[in-house]
Amino acid sequence: MQFLFEVEDVFSITGQGCVLAPGVPQAFMRELKTGAPLLICTPQGEHIYTHIDFFVSVKKTQPLSHTPFSLPSMIKKESIPAGSEVYLEDDAKK
Repeated sequence: MQFLFEVEDVFSITGQGCVLAPGVPQAFMRELKTGAPLLICTPQGEHIYTHIDFFVSVKKTQPLSHTPFSLPSMIKKESIPAGSEVYLEDDAKK
């Protein structure tokens, strides 16, 4: 399991899942694809096993250091508070 980032913000996209920001560091982007398994550990001690549903396109004026992504729609914004830690599960790299 590898630490990716600490959640700073979560927002919802209507009809889709919630988006976690800042997102995956650019250093990992070549290794990750849609469907990559994740573990999210909330500050309350909850563990949420999920995966990357899709990467979010962001209009940028400067290079981004992270790429935000969406979780499956069954996971609600309220379930992922700021301060949650996002980990890449071991079987994500094949």
